[in-house]
Amino acid sequence: PQVALGTQSHNGAAPTPGPGSGAGGIGNGTGSGASGNGDGAGGSDPEWTGGKIKSSDYPLAAREAHAQGTTSVTIAVTPQGRPSACHITQSSHNAALDTTTCALVLQRFRFRPARDAAGYAVAGEVDYDQEWTMGMMTDGG
Repeated sequence: PQVALGTQSHNGAAPTPGPGSGAGGIGNGTGSGASGNGDGAGGSDPEWTGGKIKSSDYPLAAREAHAQGTTSVTIAVTPQGRPSACHITQSSHNAALDTTTCALVLQRFRFRPARDAAGYAVAGEVDYDQEWTMGMMTDGG
């Protein structure tokens, strides 16, 4: 069968001329939902429930050097809520501060585990920043 030619000035079902035949035209919609800001997983991230780094934990070598800075880490958390790995994502520029941060996070921190969309505990990750300042020495923390 051969397609019949119509008398309209455009092709297809759209009232706007398009580059070819078929539905053609130009739309003004926002697409297929790519504008959302959620991760779509329907679960939850790990939540810190306990453990802390105190002023008395300031490494002696860093204290004597008056070293200060912020150590940023990503902590891997098991489905049981325990940290299993600590990865430095931004250094304080002092090895003692960075090493101490990860060692204490792994030793002391505890979390409510991440949950999947069905509510089951799963492994997850959480970001943490430890600010090391000489002011820690006088705040009693």
